[in-house]
Amino acid sequence: MGNRERILEFSLAAFNRQGFDQVSTLTITSELAISPGNLYYHFANRDEIARALMQECELALQRLSQQFEQEVVSGEDYWPYLHSLLTLLDQYRFVLRDLAGPALGHSAIRRPLTKLLSQLRQLGQRALQRLQELGWLQLEQTQRELLAENILMVTIGWLQLHSLAHPEPLPPATIRAGVKQLLALVQPYLTASG
Repeated sequence: MGNRERILEFSLAAFNRQGFDQVSTLTITSELAISPGNLYYHFANRDEIARALMQECELALQRLSQQFEQEVVSGEDYWPYLHSLLTLLDQYRFVLRDLAGPALGHSAIRRPLTKLLSQLRQLGQRALQRLQELGWLQLEQTQRELLAENILMVTIGWLQLHSLAHPEPLPPATIRAGVKQLLALVQPYLTASG
């Protein structure tokens, strides 16, 4: 594994565990036993590292979205999809937990964060639309958009709440509980077959 990959891997774990603001480039170089010049060869600053990690998350979300289109062929397939989504967001939890404040002042972070949130919003709307196509939900377009937004807000809040109590990756039981929280938002719109 090259230094760039080592920097990203360590930074992701450290940002998730300690918080973005608590991890400096000096911490990263010290822990990896590399020179600051070696880090700066790959990344100009900590924001650049965060941006690269957000791009990784974005690519993973794109893959999950494609998977969703191919694999969610019934309402029962929605549960594993939500589980995969929450697991992925937990893997990059510092993004949604820590970056709203710094993003306001740093365009290097603000743009990818805005893009990531838009991607999550579209993914939520598409997932609800798919469930409606399968006959499991009864929603008007406006309701679907509002519900997708509520699901996004609950997802972010849920992730923030639980990552405070669990600095390491969330246990599977906690992820399952998160899926139940999201399904509770959808439940009032279920059809009889749903």
